[in-house]
Amino acid sequence: MYLWKVDRLADELGKNQVSQKEEFKYTLAVTLLGMLLLGLAAFGSGAVPPWLMAADLAIMLAITGAGIVYCYNRNQGSDNRDFIVRFICLGLPVTVRITVLGMVIGFIVGVVAGITLEPASFQQSEAGPGTMVLINLGLGYLIHALYFIYLARWLAAVGDVARNPAG
Repeated sequence: MYLWKVDRLADELGKNQVSQKEEFKYTLAVTLLGMLLLGLAAFGSGAVPPWLMAADLAIMLAITGAGIVYCYNRNQGSDNRDFIVRFICLGLPVTVRITVLGMVIGFIVGVVAGITLEPASFQQSEAGPGTMVLINLGLGYLIHALYFIYLARWLAAVGDVARNPAG
């Protein structure tokens, strides 16, 4: 894996010398590094306590890393071809579907919380974040994990079609 020598990587890519496993490693690394850099940029915003931002970033990195590994393994178990193309292309409609699902679930959770929780649980205090912040974070983790589970299902399906084109 090259972290600095772009010319060598470009040469190997041009000669089709980068394996599916190496492509997977680059996908995992660029995704996690991007998330880490964006997460670190958000520190100091004051929206939530730093300890909560750090915990949230660590959990999201763990879910994302495990999710990409899971997707790669599902693709590898089907026909082990074209991981990056499939991951990116299938990722778009899966993202749209999961976003709609998340909005519906979020709306339902918000309505139920609005009816059942005390108004103070929506506020952040010096003691820590309000209950609703924690509920929203947990819901976000669930939706993020469902994204990778759903995407992996479709990665495996593409491999099944590729192996059995007649149906």
